Amino acid sequence: MHPAEPFQIRPPARPVISALVLAVMCFVSCLPLRAADSPARPHLFLAADSAPGGPSRTVTEFRRAIREDAHVAGMWKIFLAQADHDLTAEIILPRTYKANRGERDWSIGNRDHSVVFAAGQRILRGALANLVTGEPRYRDAAWAQVEVLFQHEQWSDWRDLSHTNRAPADLRTGMLARDLGLAFDWLHPVLTPAQRQWLIAGLDERAIKPFWKSVDQGASWTKGGNNWSTTIVGGLGILGMA
Repeated sequence: MHPAEPFQIRPPARPVISALVLAVMCFVSCLPLRAADSPARPHLFLAADSAPGGPSRTVTEFRRAIREDAHVAGMWKIFLAQADHDLTAEIILPRTYKANRGERDWSIGNRDHSVVFAAGQRILRGALANLVTGEPRYRDAAWAQVEVLFQHEQWSDWRDLSHTNRAPADLRTGMLARDLGLAFDWLHPVLTPAQRQWLIAGLDERAIKPFWKSVDQGASWTKGGNNWSTTIVGGLGILGMA
């Protein structure tokens, strides 16, 4: 779990954009967080055990539900079986992952919905399993998939090949930003400072800068009205909150 050399970090541009984008992205561009204001982690979907109230279930409450609620326990058993399978499964790459994909997509290494979704789910399963069980092996499985997203040439562009003639950020950028944002929040206590910094720098290069470049170019999804806005702006919003 040694991080690669850190990316160079440069402050992202912050242009004036539509009210929709501005509202969802406020944690990225408008409300810089002081260290004293940082929430206890996790704080997205599940709250730290020390969290004072709030709408989110705490990790302790979730663990209790797994023990005491038969329905939750049954779902958790299925989930953990999938996380256990991930421990020895091959790393997900656009040219080798074939489940639910057409031959053309995997043969050309397309970052289509299926492979991006699978990679994100692999990371989230490991992050959540580690958070609930405390078992480092789940963290390691998640981190292995995280690393390859930044280091492997097949993941060098977080866009669908059919979208590369459009804006620098597309649906796949939003999907990976969302999943890595959640993983950063859930794994934060068990990552080293160097790993956190490396991940933040990588996300700046692969997600945040392409997002702002797309805004500068007036990408159609900045105007709202379709699932591109929800996925890209929403995904970057979750990343910003993380």
